[in-house]
Amino acid sequence: MRTLTEAVETVSGVVDGADNAGATTGARIIRGFEGLEQEGTLRNGLRDSTQFSLTGIGTIEQVEVLKGPASVLFGALSPGGITNVITKQPLSDPYYNLAFEAGNRNFYQPSLDFSGSLTADKTLLYRFIASYQNSEGV
Repeated sequence: MRTLTEAVETVSGVVDGADNAGATTGARIIRGFEGLEQEGTLRNGLRDSTQFSLTGIGTIEQVEVLKGPASVLFGALSPGGITNVITKQPLSDPYYNLAFEAGNRNFYQPSLDFSGSLTADKTLLYRFIASYQNSEGV
């Protein structure tokens, strides 16, 4: 998966809600209720206030979809449901991951993910995630 929309496309009752000349806008229809991406998306349980979701898929640990009326417990949101994105957190043990993906149409995507402790007693942690994606065509 490359986007949040692709991550939730197999969830029952969730469909892509809109497109902009063939490109997805990130809006989703959950159980028949249409909501804009920023209205129905939470990040770590809090409302995601960004205009457009720029969260890279590499920074996401898991995606939760809460469907039905219980979703209004998080505020004035669509009664159809919400999407909660849980981001990766810093780790106390050293973690290093370098990856490179390649595909057709000159697709390539290098990425790195570093995490660990900055102090000996492991009270100050860090996490650095970076990636780049390039492709010719759709």
